[in-house]
Amino acid sequence: MRNIPSIELLKEWNTGWNLGNSLDACKIEGLESETSWRNPVVTQKLIDSVVGTGFNVIRIPVTWCNHFVDNNLTIDEKWMNRVQEVVNYAYSRGVFVILDTHHENWFYTSNENYPHASAALKRIWEQISERFSAYGERLVFEGLNEPRKNGQPDEWESIDPEAREIVNKLNIDFVNTVRASGGNNALRHLIIVTYCGTCTENVMRELKIPNDDKVIVNVHSYVPWEFVCLENGDTEFNPDNPDQTEKLNATFGYIKKYCIDKNIPLIIDEFGAVYRNNNKQRIKYIKYFRKKADELGIKYIWWDNGYLDANKGTFGLFDRKTGKCIFKDIVAALVD
Repeated sequence: MRNIPSIELLKEWNTGWNLGNSLDACKIEGLESETSWRNPVVTQKLIDSVVGTGFNVIRIPVTWCNHFVDNNLTIDEKWMNRVQEVVNYAYSRGVFVILDTHHENWFYTSNENYPHASAALKRIWEQISERFSAYGERLVFEGLNEPRKNGQPDEWESIDPEAREIVNKLNIDFVNTVRASGGNNALRHLIIVTYCGTCTENVMRELKIPNDDKVIVNVHSYVPWEFVCLENGDTEFNPDNPDQTEKLNATFGYIKKYCIDKNIPLIIDEFGAVYRNNNKQRIKYIKYFRKKADELGIKYIWWDNGYLDANKGTFGLFDRKTGKCIFKDIVAALVD
């Protein structure tokens, strides 16, 4: 572990890739959960293919809450072993690996729920930190994924200062838990999050950054929603259309104002655009997104959910069974 700040570490990152909808599948318990969202078991062959195309950051979303074996929130040993096996697939290839908590059911962001959420977060990260304490700086921990007020009208864009403050408190709990765990975790680079991963004026202004030079801020970007995600949405992207670029430009504006201009390291560890038989349009979007991000020195990680069929929430780039890169033109636009 080099004792370097995260802002220096990020200079070694290229484009990243998410192993989505595999270890973060959360509807059933046991090892079978990995394949419960239509994806096959993750293999070394798949990871080798991803690394071979030029990605040097792999984010591994993991759900833990459906793998507790007792009321003390002890993580199933078989599940921890499987997660470590997948981490090793990537780590052994010399790339950077992000390990997180994803789709957790305990993090509802209210004062009332905070004691429960805090205890669960600390218990999970105590166990993860212990298991991975000997790994070097290429393994990065991300405390939470999109913590929010589940089921509420403002779930995805909070107008509630209380909810945003709870995220701040959970971020501090995460950092303190990892730092206290020993081993290489004293110098490990850690990722904290905004409310629901959003990047709005209120969210960015009220985010509290721990006094720790090995902490990275993370936001997600799925704008313009009508093009990148919405079912039966826009199939074309026009960089000269303000209706499509206004929110994306605003996102990068807030990132610059509240992080980059203050020398606070930030990444976008989820972004993408679904496939609707419109790869040329997706490439136009990627080029526009990359130009904005590259101007600010921001690293970005494509959300890949493993799905390849057009018009079915398709963010996939690789055939998860064979490891074959299916959308080579998209990958080239990302890593070139």
